[in-house]
Amino acid sequence: EWSTKNKDVIIIINYLYPFFDIETRHIDLYDWNKLWIIVSRLKSFNVNKLKQNDIVDFFNKELSSDGDGYKEYIEKIQNATKTNKYSYREKVLNYVKAGLKGQTFLIDEQSLEMQSDGTNSHRFIEIALELLISLTRRDYINPTIYIDEPEVGLHPKRNEELIYKLYEVYNSFKKTKETKEKGKYKTPYPNIIFATHSPNIVKEVITLFEENQQILHFSKNKNENTIVQKMNSTYKDKRFLNIFSDNESRLFFSNFILFVEGETELEIFGNKKLLDKFPILQKIDIYKSSSNVLGSYINPSYSNTTIPYLFLFDADKIYSFNRKSTNPRIRILSFENKNKNLYRLPDEKQENEEEIEKLVNKYKKGFSRKYKDKLVTIEKLQTVHNKEFNFNKLSFKIDEVEEYNESIKLMKNYLNDYNVKFLHTTIEEVLINISCKKLFFNWLKNEYGIKKTNFSKRKGKKRKFITNNLLVEYFRLLFDGKMETLVSYKHISSENNKNHLSRKILKCLHSKLNKQDKTSGWATSFLNFAIADIENSLTSTGENEQKKEFRE
Repeated sequence: EWSTKNKDVIIIINYLYPFFDIETRHIDLYDWNKLWIIVSRLKSFNVNKLKQNDIVDFFNKELSSDGDGYKEYIEKIQNATKTNKYSYREKVLNYVKAGLKGQTFLIDEQSLEMQSDGTNSHRFIEIALELLISLTRRDYINPTIYIDEPEVGLHPKRNEELIYKLYEVYNSFKKTKETKEKGKYKTPYPNIIFATHSPNIVKEVITLFEENQQILHFSKNKNENTIVQKMNSTYKDKRFLNIFSDNESRLFFSNFILFVEGETELEIFGNKKLLDKFPILQKIDIYKSSSNVLGSYINPSYSNTTIPYLFLFDADKIYSFNRKSTNPRIRILSFENKNKNLYRLPDEKQENEEEIEKLVNKYKKGFSRKYKDKLVTIEKLQTVHNKEFNFNKLSFKIDEVEEYNESIKLMKNYLNDYNVKFLHTTIEEVLINISCKKLFFNWLKNEYGIKKTNFSKRKGKKRKFITNNLLVEYFRLLFDGKMETLVSYKHISSENNKNHLSRKILKCLHSKLNKQDKTSGWATSFLNFAIADIENSLTSTGENEQKKEFRE
């Protein structure tokens, strides 16, 4: 409802701020007369100066060289019919059309009937936008156009072409200097609103228009109420815009985003058998955030959307173990701030200390239990950096188990606030660990013909050469995993490694199995085998037992 009842004011507002809409699904693809309506509303002429009789006399003079043929023809039509007077806009449009070569729209010199529906839809929107911009550059008319689902019926590349054409037209009239530029004006541009589900369109708008665009994000809460949020859709870091693609843009349409590190995670979470057992995974977008630039800008905390998300990192993104020079059996735990745009962990670097100090001051001002707990967590966490731990030189496990676990717990509690989770070592340990060693050994035998007895029966002087638990730990290295102290295959196999027994064990395993890389497909093979093995073991049990085994 209008805030004013003054009809003249409403007419002026309607003239200065005209509104147009295009429902792409309901475009008449073979009759584009709606474009003429746009043309008629974007310019004003003093048509009252032209009297009807003067117009008739003009055409009669120009068209009827031998008398009053045109004038008499008009009179006969007028006498035979009853019509309303032309409205102001109808007069404007008729005068405009009279100056054009024709009024039937063509595409590539061919009629609309000769084109595909997608081509007609694409060109209709493209022409409408070009008319809106070009016809309002010299007038203080600020139209708004709403286009619903412009991507309907279009190939993704056509979506991109549509936005790029809009960008070209937009730039062709944009002033770039303070001095006068021919054909370029400071008058306001039309407001163009796209309602879209197309990642292509969102991507093109963000990357091409940069600061001259605004994305609004629509979602539904648990009560099915619609939530509209003004997204932070501008990015100062040009590197992000250069690598921002459809993969990133589609995340704005997600129900849940899981950010992971590499190919193995994508392979695991995309496994078909795993998806069948855990259908909820189908509602989650798994995104490989290998770049800190992408990860920091694409996450919903930056873009200001309600999309739930989680970062899953290997432990070496959070902390590292460094060898103490004076005692080779001691490892020093040091925080690794490899994702500074997401979080800061306390270390000796000034920039990180300053950020942590801001958090401490923030929580000191609060009186809630939540703030007090967070303050305690940070203060305890500050004592973890550079903490020393003894480790077993064969298994590379920490001796001070409780103290180490408490340190890990503190890190996890702290990082929860940033939607960050990290693994005990790497993603490989999720599959290859002591808890599932039976499955792993069965798979080794089935896939590579390797039996664990080939190793466990070999003995040293006083003990078995290697236990089953230790065998799993070392085998994991061959699949690009790591030990508890984040020791890798490269470290143990190095000639600089003075622990000759660990090198001997790894060499023994390597003689039976070559080192696997992340793209060898072993994760898919193992998961398929493991799920089938568990299914076979549950064939005699009821449905409830099977659901319990594969509980979400």
